[in-house]
Amino acid sequence: MKVGLLTFHFSNNYGALLQAYALRTWLSGEGVDAEFINYHPRYVEEGKFAIELSANGIRTNLKSLFLQYSKLRSHLFHRNALAALEEFRATQLGIGGPTWRSRAELESAELEYDLLVCGSDQIWNPSPQFGLDPVYFLDFVAKSKRRISYAASFGSNELSPAFHADLSGYLGRLDAISIRERGGAKFAESLIGSPVPCLPDPTFLISDYSALIDDNTIVASRAIFSYVLRSGAGFSRLADELKKTLNAKVISGYNPLRRWREIGIPVSGGPIAWLSNLYASKLVLTNSFHATVFSILFRRSFIAVKLPGARSKLSVRLENLLRSVGLEERLIDANDIESANRLAKESIDWSSANHAIARLRAEGRSFLLENISACRFSDGSFVRA
Repeated sequence: MKVGLLTFHFSNNYGALLQAYALRTWLSGEGVDAEFINYHPRYVEEGKFAIELSANGIRTNLKSLFLQYSKLRSHLFHRNALAALEEFRATQLGIGGPTWRSRAELESAELEYDLLVCGSDQIWNPSPQFGLDPVYFLDFVAKSKRRISYAASFGSNELSPAFHADLSGYLGRLDAISIRERGGAKFAESLIGSPVPCLPDPTFLISDYSALIDDNTIVASRAIFSYVLRSGAGFSRLADELKKTLNAKVISGYNPLRRWREIGIPVSGGPIAWLSNLYASKLVLTNSFHATVFSILFRRSFIAVKLPGARSKLSVRLENLLRSVGLEERLIDANDIESANRLAKESIDWSSANHAIARLRAEGRSFLLENISACRFSDGSFVRA
C-alpha cells in the first residue's frame, strides 16, 4: 500500500521534523510504503507582499521582510546547522524527487497513492500573508482517493470567522478528520456538524527513539536543557535560578530565529543532537510543544513556560498536551521563579501519565489502522476508497 504524507517536513524546526519522522516510521512498521509529498510553498519562508498600503498590508509586508531576512541570515551564519537538518530529511525522512511549489503543480503531477494523510503540526494555521492553503487539506487530490487528516492543528482553539466558509468546505471534503488539540476539535465540530476525534501528536505513536540517540553529540549529561522558541522573555532569569537550585550546567538547543542572547552552552547540529541532549538532561526548561512532548516520552523532569502577550494563545497547545497526561501543574508563567524552583526539586510521579500515554498511543494507532483498512479488500489488495 502506498501512502502520501503532507506536513511541514521542510521546516527548520526540530519538532516539525521529528513528528514527520514518527508518523512515517510507525506507518512503515505496519508494512505501509509511506513517503512525503515534497510540497514546499515559497510563502512559508518568504512571505507574500501586499500591494495595498492599509494597516493590514503594512503588517503583512513587514512580516514578509522579516521572513526573508531570517532566511538569508540562516544561510549566511548557520550553514552547518542547516546542513544537519537537510541530512536528517534525506536519511531519516527519505525526502527526494521533485519539489512541488503550488497547487497547480500538484494537480498536474497525477500522484499515485492509495491513501493520503495531512498532518500533524500547524498545517491549518493560516499564514498572515497567504491565508489557508487548500493543499494542506488535500484539496488537490481526486475524489476517488481516500483523504484523511491525522492530528492536524490550527495552532489555537479557533480561527477568525473570515476563514469559516472556506474551512467548512475543505473539512467537508476529507474522508476522516482528527485534530491534535481538543479546542480545535470542538471548533471543527461546530463547522461540520459531526464529531471530530482529538488525537495525539505523531511523536506519541512510537515508543522507541533509540535509533536517534547518539552519545557522541551530547554536550553535557544531567544538565538543564533549555529550548526556547518565539520569545525568550524571562528565560535567562529562570535558567540562572535553576542552575543554582540544581547545581547543574545549562545547555541550549539551537534556534536559528533566536533574537535574544544564548541561554547556556549552545548545542549545534540537527534533530539527532537536539534529541540526544534532551534525552541526557536532568531537567528540560522550554516553551516548545515538542520539547515538552519528548520530556514526557523520555520521562524527564521538565518545566513548560507560557508564551507572553499576543503569543499567549499559542500556549493552548501546551495546555492541551499537559492536561491530556495529567501534568498541567508543570506549566508556569515566565516570571514565576518560586514555582520553577519548587517544580525543579519535585520528582514527577509518572504512573498515571504512563497510563495516559498508552491510551493516547492506542487511540492514534487505532484511527490510522481503521483508515488503512478502509482502503483494503478482504483478499489483501487495495482500493482507493
